[in-house]
Amino acid sequence: MLAAAPKTDCSTVPDDLEHAHRLSAMGELAAGLAHEIQQRLTVIANYANGCVHRLENDRITTDELISLMRQIAETAMQANDITRRARNFSKKQAPEFEILDLHEMLTMGVDFVRNQAEDEGVEISLQLQAASPMVVADRTLISQVIMNLLLNAIESMAGHRGERKLCVETATNGDEFLHVTISDTGVGIPAEIQLLVFEPFYTTKSNGMGIGLGLCRSIIEQHFGNMTLESEKGAGAKIGFSLPRSIQT
Repeated sequence: MLAAAPKTDCSTVPDDLEHAHRLSAMGELAAGLAHEIQQRLTVIANYANGCVHRLENDRITTDELISLMRQIAETAMQANDITRRARNFSKKQAPEFEILDLHEMLTMGVDFVRNQAEDEGVEISLQLQAASPMVVADRTLISQVIMNLLLNAIESMAGHRGERKLCVETATNGDEFLHVTISDTGVGIPAEIQLLVFEPFYTTKSNGMGIGLGLCRSIIEQHFGNMTLESEKGAGAKIGFSLPRSIQT
């Protein structure tokens, strides 16, 4: 059983402070965002240059050209979606709750960080076992929680000499929540600081702002959920969160 992270009353967190935390968190995600956008721009440039080369040599049919143009448009929309999500996350606004497929969001988050994971030699597995993946949540906020936890897990395994595995699991546990666990085989979190990592501005990173897990916990508690942590130094970490399931009739 995972131990519950220490709770705070979310209603006592001023909106301005919450917004400041969210803006600072963008710095933690900037490298991943830049990497993903750069990849898509490279794909667009390659497709466009290929079209020009084949047109110049009269070696392309109309159907082939249409297909390549569609690929360019789709890749551009992907890049636009990345910037839109980042822009929405930086806005000061109340959560907009809706019914969401959390399995779909977890899969998209994994797809988003997969290239970075491959660069670090990290193997990712998804074990989505819950019968109903529908939850009531704010899409932008929960997407950022997922991405932050995935990126933290990958970073904890960077340079690790042992196996590098990241596992994302879901379960309902027979209650009204959908439970998510993100586990890694990284360096782990020493017991003496496990109660501190959820505090605002605490960090073990020399260049970090220390708001990642604190902001994640605040967002999850805004959604009437809970965050958990289980870890031993040198033995990886398991971070979990729960969200209320949507009861559909």
